[in-house]
Amino acid sequence: MLPKFSLILIPGGFWLGVSTSLVATLLWVVLHWWIRVLQHILRVSSSEYRINGIWIGPCTLPRPTGEVEGIEIYHLNRRKENVTFSFFHYRHDTQEVVRYEGAGVFRGQVLSAFYFIADSEHSESGVFVLRTLDEMFKGIYAQYVSGMKPYQSQEDFILRRIQIPFWAQVKMLMHQPPFASYTQVKQLYEAARTEQPEAVVQV
Repeated sequence: MLPKFSLILIPGGFWLGVSTSLVATLLWVVLHWWIRVLQHILRVSSSEYRINGIWIGPCTLPRPTGEVEGIEIYHLNRRKENVTFSFFHYRHDTQEVVRYEGAGVFRGQVLSAFYFIADSEHSESGVFVLRTLDEMFKGIYAQYVSGMKPYQSQEDFILRRIQIPFWAQVKMLMHQPPFASYTQVKQLYEAARTEQPEAVVQV
């Protein structure tokens, strides 16, 4: 017959040990994540003659108010011939920053890729074909815009390699815009366009 109650004796310091283990595990997970972020950024920063890294360029698309030029900041990641990327589209006429994702193939100094808005509620998408030219990409893009009308650029779509602050790179990896305003991005693009890619805009 079982007793009316039982008492389990918990050794002194048991809960302290459990709490210490949980905190240590959490710190290890956070540290491991930060190490991976640092390794990724350092790998990108050291890839001077690879396409991995941060790129910037203007992009013009038709809108209800007419053609509007935006500026886009790309993060390219290449593994063998496969390329994945994301980019943020800034415009002077709105504070909204749109994030795109994409993938493609890099062969023979030519990058062929498709891209789409990361938000699944939007159907806007497109493709581009770019060839390397020193520390630049140059080519064309075609995109379905609002109203599902196709738009094709002239062969003047150019991306230039740039350097941005560490925290801005972390924000891009976290799917957040690296800069708050079009003005900051415009300043960074003008510096790159005048062959000053080392110029850095403060976040």
